[in-house]
Amino acid sequence: MRELLLNNKYISNLDKTKPVLLALSTGVDSMVLYHLLLSSGFNVIIAHVNHHKRAQSELEQEYVLELEKKHNTKAYILDYYYNTNENFQADAHEKRYDFFYDIIKKENCSCLLTAHHYEDSLETILMNIMKGSNLYGYSGIKECVPFRESLIIRPLINLRKSDLYEYAKTNNIKYFEDESNASNDYLRNRIRHNIIPLLEEENPNLPSSIKNYSIQLQEAFNYIREKSINFLNNKLEFNKEEFLRLDYVIQKDVINYLLEQYDILPLKEKIDNIINVIESNRSNVSIDIGSNYAFVKEYNRLYIKENLQKSEYDYYLNLNEKIEINGVGSFFFQKNVEKSEIYLKINRINLPLHFRNRQKGDKISLSFGHKKLKDYLIDKKVPMDKRDNLLVIENNMNEIVWAFGYYKKQCEDNENNIYLVFKGEKDE
Repeated sequence: MRELLLNNKYISNLDKTKPVLLALSTGVDSMVLYHLLLSSGFNVIIAHVNHHKRAQSELEQEYVLELEKKHNTKAYILDYYYNTNENFQADAHEKRYDFFYDIIKKENCSCLLTAHHYEDSLETILMNIMKGSNLYGYSGIKECVPFRESLIIRPLINLRKSDLYEYAKTNNIKYFEDESNASNDYLRNRIRHNIIPLLEEENPNLPSSIKNYSIQLQEAFNYIREKSINFLNNKLEFNKEEFLRLDYVIQKDVINYLLEQYDILPLKEKIDNIINVIESNRSNVSIDIGSNYAFVKEYNRLYIKENLQKSEYDYYLNLNEKIEINGVGSFFFQKNVEKSEIYLKINRINLPLHFRNRQKGDKISLSFGHKKLKDYLIDKKVPMDKRDNLLVIENNMNEIVWAFGYYKKQCEDNENNIYLVFKGEKDE
C-alpha cells in the first residue's frame, strides 16, 4: 500500500520540502493514511476537528495530542460546538474547511490530504442521485480537486475500507470507531448499511464499474465545463443573446459555474428559475438567489450582485414623535386605528420604544413561555438574509414587542393602550 501511495501521480509530484496537511479524524482511514505518510518521509501536520457530539470525541482529541508528541507532528485542533437548530452538517463542513485553509496558509502546506475511500465516493454518488445534482456531483468524490489557492488530494479514493482495516491490523495501527456510523439516523449510513450490500450482491465487480462510471461522468463534465469557461472568457457576466445561442446543457453549466464562484448552492430549481428569467420578455429584473446575492438582468447584460448590506437600526420613539427609517417606512402613535392599517397595540407606560437590529440571545414571549427569536424565525423558514436585516422593536422593559413582519407581542386592553402605526410602500 505504501508503494501505491508513492506511485500516486498527485502524491509523487508534491514538493517534499513543504509540509502536507492531513485531516485526521482518528478513524481507521485517516490513521492508515497518517501511517503511510510518516513511513514515506512526509512532514505531516495534523488538523483535527472535535465536534463535541460524542463522549468519545474527547478521547480522540487526547490521542491526537499524543501523536503530536510521539511523532513530532504539529497538530491543530478545532473545537466546534454546533447549534441543534442549524444545519449541522453544512455548517460544520464550512467551518472545517475554513479551518483547514487557515492552517495551509499559516504553515505553507503543499496541499490538504483527506482519507476518503471507495465506499465514501459510492455513498456520495448514490446520495446525489437521490437528492439531485449535476454531472460533477453524480461522478462522486474526486481524487484531486482545487481548494482555493491549494489542492485537496485523496490518495485512498480507489481503496476499499476492508483494505484499510487489513492494513491497520497488519501494522498494529490504533484507531477509533465512530459509534454514530452504526446508526441509521443519517442518509449516508442507511445507504452504507442497506443499499450498497444489495448492489454488491448483484454485481461483485461493482468497484470497477463505479470507477468507470465516475471517470466517464468526470470526462463529460470537464468537456462541458471547458465550454462554459470559454464562453464567460474570464468574466462573471455575459450577454443574453449570446447565452441563448448556447446549447441548453452549456447554459445550465454556465449558471452553475457562476453560482459556484459566489459560493451559492447551485440547486436545480435555482438554475431553472434563472434561465426562465433570462428567457422572459422582462427587460430589467433582479431575483434573490440566496447567500445575500441577487441575479440581475439589465436588458442584455446578465450578472450576479451582492444584495444591500445589512441595515443598521438604532432609534427611540416616544409619544408625539415620528421616525422615518430608510428602506422600511415611518412609525408614529395614534389613539385609534382602522382595520386596514398596520399597527401594534402597546401600553404607553412601556415607552419609549427602541428600534434596533436582532441580537444574539433575543427571546420572545409566546403562550407557552419564552423562545429564542432565532429559533422562532428558523421554524417560520425565514431566509437568513431577512433574519440578518430584521427590525426588532422592544419596550422600556427590554421586551421584544414586534419582530417586524413576523411576530407581535399580545397586549391586553386597558386605558393606557395606544397604537404604534406603520406606513410604508411595502406591506408588513
